[in-house]
Amino acid sequence: MLYAFPLLARYENGIVATIQNSMEISRRYFGRTLLIVGILLAEYVIFHFNTVLMCFGLLFGVSFAIFTVAAFSKRIFQEIEKEPGAVR
Repeated sequence: MLYAFPLLARYENGIVATIQNSMEISRRYFGRTLLIVGILLAEYVIFHFNTVLMCFGLLFGVSFAIFTVAAFSKRIFQEIEKEPGAVR
């Protein structure tokens, strides 16, 4: 489900196709998916380090997480679109 929102934002698919494509991308790019999850966990830990960072995390934490996923998924989608036979 990590790639579901970026897929919905970039392509016109149904819900079932989006979930299937998200699972396929996560399997195909397993290393990058683990890296994204690791970065998201690091962001979570950093935002829960003390009360000042916790307040900062409440204000900007979701935005950081969305930006992290979007940045990685954009590069993955560009690689997928370069493949022969890929539909844009």
